Amino acid sequence: MKDRLPRMSIRIDTTPEEFLRRIKALALQIGEFIVESERDPAGGDQVATLRLKPILVTQHRELAGHIIVIPASPDRVTVEVHASHWQPDPPTYRAYAAAAREIFKPLLHQYNRKFHLNRDDVHRLLVSAGFTIEHAANLADIFEHGRALHKRGWKDQAGGD
Repeated sequence: MKDRLPRMSIRIDTTPEEFLRRIKALALQIGEFIVESERDPAGGDQVATLRLKPILVTQHRELAGHIIVIPASPDRVTVEVHASHWQPDPPTYRAYAAAAREIFKPLLHQYNRKFHLNRDDVHRLLVSAGFTIEHAANLADIFEHGRALHKRGWKDQAGGD
């Protein structure tokens, strides 16, 4: 009996077009994917699908992850995984989910490190929580500096745990 494969989506923090642009840039920067985009024929220049093919050989032939913009859901994108031949074929739930993790986990990890909660977001949240603009700005600056240290691996460099 064939396993029922999971339906997957990602809640996004920006417009679908910007999310795809960011993911595409990260995938190209990481250098482990062939990146292809398909435009929406009805939408002009808007990307409808981003296809990510791992450069390294995987256990599945011609494995590719797809991020698909669904106009009816502006705060989510759909994620699918395709292969010309799965191992096992047809794919089990476990094999499909593992392939999705293999493709999307490193990208989403980098995305979250780079784009989530920046200085302006922290400032806006602090002001809306009742902090003065000046105090919120100071705290947001501290946040930004701490985040920059974290991105540089300051714990590893300092010999800390």
